[in-house]
Amino acid sequence: MSRLAHAAVLLVVVAAASSARASEEEIRPWKKIVLTVDGGSDFGDVEVTVVMTTGAKPALRSLAWNVKGKKVTVPPDGLKDPPPLVFESVRVHTERGYDRSPWLYVVFEVEKRSLPASATARWVYFASQDGKLKHRSIKTRDRNNQYQFEQKPLAGSR
Repeated sequence: MSRLAHAAVLLVVVAAASSARASEEEIRPWKKIVLTVDGGSDFGDVEVTVVMTTGAKPALRSLAWNVKGKKVTVPPDGLKDPPPLVFESVRVHTERGYDRSPWLYVVFEVEKRSLPASATARWVYFASQDGKLKHRSIKTRDRNNQYQFEQKPLAGSR
């Protein structure tokens, strides 16, 4: 065998050996998360359950939260068309506001790649008050730091 042939065989053996020893971490998608947050004196402990599909385009499968023994569940029409969400960004906001009862929001950040050119950030809010789902809102911050809200009433909300 020529030197060139020996070098080619050696290169193939080294490449095969090094790829056999190589290892790379793979981030695994989660399917369900249950988190408990301190909702303060108005809400106490709030338990949120997020279930999502997996695959090329993950989506919300179900979203519910418990507040003082009342379960709030987002109906299917509230889950089918939000913009692509960053599921790991789920958080809970509360607001005393000017109403007689405080508001509780389960909030997700929207994926940056799906933002319109005029926006710098976008969030999806699922709002509840008095243990009842009220609406879903999309809050968008534009390049001038101004906010716009789009509200969607959901089945069973009032």
